[in-house]
Amino acid sequence: MSYAQARLWIGISAVGFNVLLATGVVIGSQASSTEFLNSDAALWVLLVAYVIWMVPFDFLGGWWLPRRYGRSQQALFPFIGDWLRGVLLQSIVFVVCGASLLWAARTGGLTGSMIMLAVLFMLLLTLRPVWLRWLSASDNTDHESDVMAIEDQVTDWGISCGPIVFRRSPTTGFTGSIVGLIKPQIILPVHWRTLLSNEEIAALAARRSITLSTGSRRLGLIFAIAWTLLAFIAGNWFAGTIERGPQTAIDLLHVTAATTLWNFLGLLLLPSVSRFASRRLDGMAVGSVPNLVLQAAQEKVDRVQDNEVRRPKGIEFIFHPVPSVALRQQRELTSLTAVPWHVARQALYLSWAVCSPLARAVHCNAGQSLLWICPPTD
Repeated sequence: MSYAQARLWIGISAVGFNVLLATGVVIGSQASSTEFLNSDAALWVLLVAYVIWMVPFDFLGGWWLPRRYGRSQQALFPFIGDWLRGVLLQSIVFVVCGASLLWAARTGGLTGSMIMLAVLFMLLLTLRPVWLRWLSASDNTDHESDVMAIEDQVTDWGISCGPIVFRRSPTTGFTGSIVGLIKPQIILPVHWRTLLSNEEIAALAARRSITLSTGSRRLGLIFAIAWTLLAFIAGNWFAGTIERGPQTAIDLLHVTAATTLWNFLGLLLLPSVSRFASRRLDGMAVGSVPNLVLQAAQEKVDRVQDNEVRRPKGIEFIFHPVPSVALRQQRELTSLTAVPWHVARQALYLSWAVCSPLARAVHCNAGQSLLWICPPTD
């Protein structure tokens, strides 16, 4: 079994387990609840239970599998330290978000909770660079000249380059991202500096700069926010709280469970939107970036990640927002217009606001705390 297949099975198992639990909660939502479940203290108990049932998936996906397939050399205790930091961060965020939604619903009904949800989205996106620095390490080598050379190369191709920052990760699954709302930064993994030439890194940086300059990143966030808002509305409808929003801990549990089922639907549908945007952005990039350089960079990056040049159509359709290397090579020049970039996994991160257990259960980030806030992207 390949690394990609093994990760996929861990993701399927983790997502399936959480979806079954959510389905049970939704089906039993009309059952009588205890006084304890209606108290806010129940939020902490439910959170501890969530952490416990995710431990096997986190261990397998975060440490055992990357070590077995040579994607990480991290020892067990450093992994546990990284994992604990990630769990602590997500637990605090879940409690804050859950308590905020309850307070807003009690104060302003469903409308109040939706306004609060929008505020939480902005906070999640604003704080992501801070959390990224907490869960990753800076490059401890002198690379300022390399960054300048990369930025100069991007500029030579006629593309306005966004600020580039390198961050260190214990596994090769980290692909960086674009983070920050006011002054977005292009985050790149340190290990790409040994894997790729400066020109190849510049090709990937240029592509992400195009993602910024065309407004594709912004449009992708808008789509992801809209999807998660719809998930929250659907969750309240299924939970029977559509008129007033969640008022108790058991209400919030039912809403979260129903929202989880909606987000599971998103895991099936949104990857197609992400693949479409990815291929369109590849087409935009090769209008300025040498095609062979971009292709070589994508092939090298794929070799230390899934190492799947081609995938079966069904597997690609359902599970992979980032197209295979073979599919990405079937690109064509296209106009520089906004496309909804990275929707599937942006929605995954934003689902922290609704306390979704799927946020760290999918195959791309199971057990890897840095990837909970920066899921792999193109």
